[in-house]
Amino acid sequence: MRYRDRRGTARVTHRPDLGLQIAGRPAAIEVELQRKTRARLIGILSMYAEHSDGDDAPLYGVLYVCDRGDVADAVRRAAIDVGLHAPALSFRTLQDVVEQTRAAARTREAAAGRDRAGVTR
Repeated sequence: MRYRDRRGTARVTHRPDLGLQIAGRPAAIEVELQRKTRARLIGILSMYAEHSDGDDAPLYGVLYVCDRGDVADAVRRAAIDVGLHAPALSFRTLQDVVEQTRAAARTREAAAGRDRAGVTR
């Protein structure tokens, strides 16, 4: 990935924080807790836009998890500028992810308890 910032042209590799499969294609998860420079965001989001453009694209899209509104807003503005939008781009708050994870763990624990008690599912 290449992008220009105040120091000139930067050439760096970028990997998402996590990955998963959606509709049989890989999707990226970016946990964005601090603001990146606009140039870097544009570079990263351009890469995601290029790889998730169309039904036959190699990447389903990217999910951004943010814990601050200003960080999410910066990502949204940069995504608009590079033409990356839903469904290839989505957002969750960090709090939502924590709550969903805890709820899924409780559901799994309850199901395991039923299995141990001899209850079939």
